[in-house]
Amino acid sequence: MKRAYYYFLFRLFEYYKQKEPDIPLFVTTVTSTVVLFFNLYPIYALAGYFELVPMIENKYWVIPIMAVIAFFNYYFFIRKKEFLNYGFTKNKKGTWGITVYIFITAVIAIGTAQFNREKIFAEHRANPPTEEVVRQNSLEQQIRDWWSNRRI
Repeated sequence: MKRAYYYFLFRLFEYYKQKEPDIPLFVTTVTSTVVLFFNLYPIYALAGYFELVPMIENKYWVIPIMAVIAFFNYYFFIRKKEFLNYGFTKNKKGTWGITVYIFITAVIAIGTAQFNREKIFAEHRANPPTEEVVRQNSLEQQIRDWWSNRRI
């Protein structure tokens, strides 16, 4: 498993070394972190669906979670550039493997999101959220009120 991940890092690094020669390590870290997030989040979402863990309440929690994943990813896998010492070479089999892996990851992530979305909508239909929103007058309405209340 580690060897497969190192091959993935190798391919990312070689690709970004050509596209972004100044910062291939940084871009490799960011890209692999996003892929790791989309691998780990469906597991967490399924656990949340079955109420084993609390669900993430808003989208602003994603950034700190990805930062933690990026730190561990960089510290344990990327920092020492061990993936460059395995003697990997580019080949079509590896390209197809990575492509299929990313496709499967995307399908699972989207499927899990849809699964959770249906549960959330069902909960909202059963127990509609009750929050009072104070409607503010639009600028047009304020101008109309001012115009009608003006004294000549």
